[in-house]
Amino acid sequence: MKRIYYVLIQLFLILSVILLLLPVLWVVLISFYSRDLMRTIFSEILHGRLHLSSLTLGNYLYILTDPNFLQWLLNSAIVAASVAFVSTFIGFMAGYGISRYQFPGRRVFLISLLVTQLFPIAMMIVPFLIIMSLLGLIGTLQGLSLAYLATTLPFSIWILKGFFDTVPSDIEEAAVVDGANLLQLIGYVLIPISRPALATSFIFSFVTCWNEYAISFVFLSDVSLYTLPPGIKSLLDNNDLSGFAAAVVLVSIPVVFLFMYIRKELVESVTLGSVKE
Repeated sequence: MKRIYYVLIQLFLILSVILLLLPVLWVVLISFYSRDLMRTIFSEILHGRLHLSSLTLGNYLYILTDPNFLQWLLNSAIVAASVAFVSTFIGFMAGYGISRYQFPGRRVFLISLLVTQLFPIAMMIVPFLIIMSLLGLIGTLQGLSLAYLATTLPFSIWILKGFFDTVPSDIEEAAVVDGANLLQLIGYVLIPISRPALATSFIFSFVTCWNEYAISFVFLSDVSLYTLPPGIKSLLDNNDLSGFAAAVVLVSIPVVFLFMYIRKELVESVTLGSVKE
């Protein structure tokens, strides 16, 4: 009976993985088809006549040589990397301060950070537009970055504050006794032991900015300032499904590598920050 139960569980897990991978595999397959063959791809698959000779790298070559796509890629990289760095840096400093020090309004501040995460992006677009309009940053990457920072910073503060709550202060006290100043304490003690939390914060902020569509679509009107989500969406507006699929695959590659990196960081640093009492 236990063996049958085990087999059923394994079959269910395998089926679940297949269902999750089907959309991904479908997009990858479409990205290798030329525009002329897109209309026949369904019939070929249904009748088992899918020929490898029909596949082509032309869509990828077309996307990689498209100046608009390269500009969108650069814009997204600049915005996502800058927001991730600033969000992680501020989250590190704020998370440590909130975790280690008691001050008036501390609890209210933490609750307010949580409340900001309850609102969907759609409800925040109009306030963002009003604020950026007053600052004269509508239609700029700087204004978009500030809007993204407002959405990622609460998470970064909470994740780092929660991490420092689990780290005993003995390490910091020992460093101070050994003569470490504030900068040395941060550079040689706090940053190394908080690498897992810093990596989590950075990757979350980066991926959030990399994939976000609604705010960037509303904020940006100049095609040359598009980030990847609205830029790739414009390919669908031109009925370029093959180019759209190739662009989606290319855009997903950096995210996959980043998640592989954070997995390595978490495995290597899982014991950092702990002390034996």
